[in-house]
Amino acid sequence: MISPAVPEPILPTRHQLRDLHDFIDGQAYAALGPVTRVPGTAHPLRGEERAVVSNAVNALFAASRHLYQAP
Repeated sequence: MISPAVPEPILPTRHQLRDLHDFIDGQAYAALGPVTRVPGTAHPLRGEERAVVSNAVNALFAASRHLYQAP
């Protein structure tokens, strides 16, 4: 008799969550580059555009941190 195959785990491993968090951290830093600027230079994004980018990046970063740090 052939035993059934062991199903793959549905949830990601802690290592995968850490890798995802690290990836999002790097992408968040890159995405926030246009949001920060050198004082005295023109800003490439309008105020509401900066806020949208910043809020989206911060929310995604917070979600990945929560997943990684969850018990």
